[in-house]
Amino acid sequence: MTGVQTCALPILSPGDRVEVRPLAAAAIIGRGELVAIRLAPGRVPMVKRVVGLPGDAAEVRDGMLIIGDARIAHPVDARSILAIQLVRHGGRLPPETFIVLGDNRTASLDSGTFGLVVRSQIAGRVEPARSKQSGCDSGDCLR
Repeated sequence: MTGVQTCALPILSPGDRVEVRPLAAAAIIGRGELVAIRLAPGRVPMVKRVVGLPGDAAEVRDGMLIIGDARIAHPVDARSILAIQLVRHGGRLPPETFIVLGDNRTASLDSGTFGLVVRSQIAGRVEPARSKQSGCDSGDCLR
C-alpha cells in the first residue's frame, strides 16, 4: 500500500510502502499490532493499531477511552458510535470484535469515529515493505 494516510504517523509517513499479510483463519490478533482494515468492499483500506481485543472491558468515561484499567490518550465523544456500541454490549467487546486507533490520534479516522471493527474487516497485518522487489507489486500490498 502506498500513500499512507497521516493517521499512521509517526510510525509510517506519507509515501511509505507497506505489505499486508493476510490472516490465517485461526490467527490471533494481538494488542498493539498494526493492521489494515477495510470498512466496506471497494473502500481503500486504512492502517490502524489494535488497542481493544475481544472480551476486553471498555468504556467511554469523561470523554476518554478506557480499556480495562488503562486510560487511552484518545478523546472519544460520549455520543459517538463507539460509546453507544460499548454500552449496548455491556461494556465488553464481543467475540471477533476489536477497537482500532490511528497512531496520529489528533487526525485519525478510527474506532472513535466509526465504532467497533469485526474480524472480517481486517485485511491483514501490516509490515513495512522491504523493497519494490519484495512482492509488494504482485498484489500482496494494498494500494
